Amino acid sequence: VAEEVRNLAGRSAEAAKNTANLIEESMAKAKQGSALANESGTILGEIVTNSTKVADLVAEIAGASREQAEGISQVTTAVTQMDQVTQQNSALSEESAAASEELSAQAVNLKDIVGGLIEIIGGRNEGDTKVVRMPRKALAAPAAKIAHKPSAPAAPKKAKEVKAEEVIPMDEDDFKEF
Repeated sequence: VAEEVRNLAGRSAEAAKNTANLIEESMAKAKQGSALANESGTILGEIVTNSTKVADLVAEIAGASREQAEGISQVTTAVTQMDQVTQQNSALSEESAAASEELSAQAVNLKDIVGGLIEIIGGRNEGDTKVVRMPRKALAAPAAKIAHKPSAPAAPKKAKEVKAEEVIPMDEDDFKEF
């Protein structure tokens, strides 16, 4: 019986030793787990901080993208307006060219008429006609009279009979310059 008690006491001591070892290992693992949990908490805190920074950067990028879109819209509007102005200038240039051609044709026609008048008045047309420039005021006065004619027909006045020689003297050589 003593031997049995001894065996039982030895086994109890060994079991107590094993239990103590298991408790120590569990405590060491608990400390290690606690340290890992603290480290994980620190890392999660850094992740939250970095996530906040990323969210702020994304918000800034979104704001910059909106501003850039507005700028592009303004540039598009400006380019459209420039295109319209260019088209208007082109149309005005074409109109100016057409008016220039018309004026050129009228100048040629006027030159022919003046040449005919010179032939009628002076009896000569040698092609060396000299252009006489009249001051603008002298040209504007008859144009103003024509522009301000009354629209209602005036009562016919009795015209004074004038001889052609009095209006256009044929014996003078004043028109040799033409």
